[in-house]
Amino acid sequence: DADLAVVYEDIERLNLPVLDEKRLKKKRKRNRWKPQDNNFADFELYPFPTDTDHWVNWKGNDPLSVSADNSGEEKPYSFYGVKMYRHSTESGAMLWQNAVMAVYPYHHGYYFYPRADVLGFNHDDHLKETLRWNHEGANMRLVDTDEIVTELNFERGKQIGVVMPTGLDCMVEVQFYFTTVPVPCDYEAILQAQYGIHWDRPEPRGRKRTEHESKVGSVEESDSIMENGPLPLCS
Repeated sequence: DADLAVVYEDIERLNLPVLDEKRLKKKRKRNRWKPQDNNFADFELYPFPTDTDHWVNWKGNDPLSVSADNSGEEKPYSFYGVKMYRHSTESGAMLWQNAVMAVYPYHHGYYFYPRADVLGFNHDDHLKETLRWNHEGANMRLVDTDEIVTELNFERGKQIGVVMPTGLDCMVEVQFYFTTVPVPCDYEAILQAQYGIHWDRPEPRGRKRTEHESKVGSVEESDSIMENGPLPLCS
């Protein structure tokens, strides 16, 4: 679970066809990897729509579209994320694949990331986290009404998102193990919007598939986790 993201406008301006899962599987089974409209260097990009029956608190509608045309109804986004595939330029063999979700433009030049959960699977546990982290300074909101999620309004949350106070227009190189990676200049504000003021304290999750709520630990336990891991994938 890489928890990657793409900026909605960056993919939208490519004008790629949006494929549902069945059409995508048929297309990739029928066509061997070769240069085409969906290929960028050695990557394939396939936008896919929101599965509105799957997510309990994300319906794929643009909360800014109401104010844009005064229709009173939200318009759906073109896509929810992008299926990404990377191939070897020499053999064509598959090297990597993942589903990358989109972050969407919001009020005041900010962006938000959908808080998409599955009813009966992780929704109840993630809701507990949402309320706790919001009490600790996070910024998870009902994006349709721009209200912060609380114990009083969460049941109205058909579309919940993490509103990040950033325009994603500034990047800085930071150390990552033996190399550096570009991250947003305001990455601390982005992390606080998701996890609250204690974003730098790791919270372990249960080991069972049904345990989705993170566990609050002491400062000493968090320091121990940071000291002993995470371990690099390669040396």
